[in-house]
Amino acid sequence: MKKSFLILFLPVIFLMTSSIAYSQAKQDVVYLKNGSVIRGEIIEQVPNVSIKIKTRDGSIFVYTMEEISKITKEKALGVEEEEEEVETTTSSKKYSGLIWSLGAGISLPVIEDSFTDFSLGPNFAASVGHLFSSSFGLELHSQYNSFEGGDFNISSLLVQMRLGNFSKTSKVNPYATVGLGLYVLAASYKSGGLTISVSESNFGLRVGGGANFKVGKRVGIFGELSLDYNLNDGTAKGYVPIKLGVMFTP
Repeated sequence: MKKSFLILFLPVIFLMTSSIAYSQAKQDVVYLKNGSVIRGEIIEQVPNVSIKIKTRDGSIFVYTMEEISKITKEKALGVEEEEEEVETTTSSKKYSGLIWSLGAGISLPVIEDSFTDFSLGPNFAASVGHLFSSSFGLELHSQYNSFEGGDFNISSLLVQMRLGNFSKTSKVNPYATVGLGLYVLAASYKSGGLTISVSESNFGLRVGGGANFKVGKRVGIFGELSLDYNLNDGTAKGYVPIKLGVMFTP
């Protein structure tokens, strides 16, 4: 009876002992200068040159000592704890890369009385730039607005800053934009049976904000509202574009 009892409980005792041993186990932890943390077993080390580390899933990585901030021995983490650590590290890391967008919507004339009598017009916009971190980027932004059935058009080309949260782990990226650039106002009218076209160029400002909703790893759908203000002495002082579009982020 006693023998049967021991045989029955031996597996349980083994599992408990293994669990305790695992909880007390140590593992090598490599902290990289780019903010990454690699956990596993160092299987090869060339003093002052490089190390080779094997992770829990069997992957093997090689790092030079120049890439490493420090190497420590720490308590082994469970699978869920490691995944949580990786997610936290990734979300806090800054990243950079190309950002561009295409959008369309409507523009509402504002500010100047004679201009606000104009009807709503279509708006088309495109931008391309570089995110230097998850919160700051610089872009070239172009825009075309048409009013009064095409008789009055405003085109612009600006350099703008994009400020916001473009973390890779965020599904929603709120942002603000501030830009300065060139605005070209073009109008056409008929006189004596002839169509006369006139245009002028002025500097202008643009401030706006919106949010990008990710639908893929790099692709999102954005909505944006802004105010464009022309620094001229004429009538077209400002307008408010409201648009939707697609945005590609790093």
